Amino acid sequence: MTHILVLVHSQGGNCLTLAEQALKGAESQPGMTAQLKRVPELEEEEALRAHPWTGRVYAERIHPLPVASIDDLAQADGVILGSGTRYGGMSAAMKSFLEKASPVWRTNAVYGRPAGVMAVASTPHGGVEQAALGMMVQLMHLGMLIVPCGYATPLLQRAGSPYGAMAIAGGAAGRTLSEDDLAVAHYLGQRVAEVTLQLGPKHLPADK
Repeated sequence: MTHILVLVHSQGGNCLTLAEQALKGAESQPGMTAQLKRVPELEEEEALRAHPWTGRVYAERIHPLPVASIDDLAQADGVILGSGTRYGGMSAAMKSFLEKASPVWRTNAVYGRPAGVMAVASTPHGGVEQAALGMMVQLMHLGMLIVPCGYATPLLQRAGSPYGAMAIAGGAAGRTLSEDDLAVAHYLGQRVAEVTLQLGPKHLPADK
């Protein structure tokens, strides 16, 4: 069966919640399987568990997730990336994972395969669009085809972004994800799965 990899880095759990919805959206398409994995952490596990704000979330929701390898990326028919923002960009852990994808880049292993992105910030104008665009650029260097949300559904007039599933949640203000935020993530998963199924098996460029 055709397979989607939902790959996430989440510290406070909000991007993980979006990723779970994207997973459900992808799995809603007949003939599609999907799996949710996390990128390897850069910090020590002890420090992550001890964090005063996010330690419990890490221990209960994030740590139990399977950790992705570059081979998982290479084997997927489509990919959805999700990251919290860090100073206007993707997290260091997500960037580190993508920068280790040179074997995939050298062999064009994911050339022509669809990909979507998600991002969460804890403050308004906290960099979700820049984080999303940064992930898109790295995916384009791998030859992947970006699947945006666009404005094909009225839902995108209330939440998300034309670039992907994006939200403001967490932080000192204690914002929570809205039902519309969750619906956009589900829509993105569904859309990436639809495009993946429509394109079918991928082949390397003619000169490879």
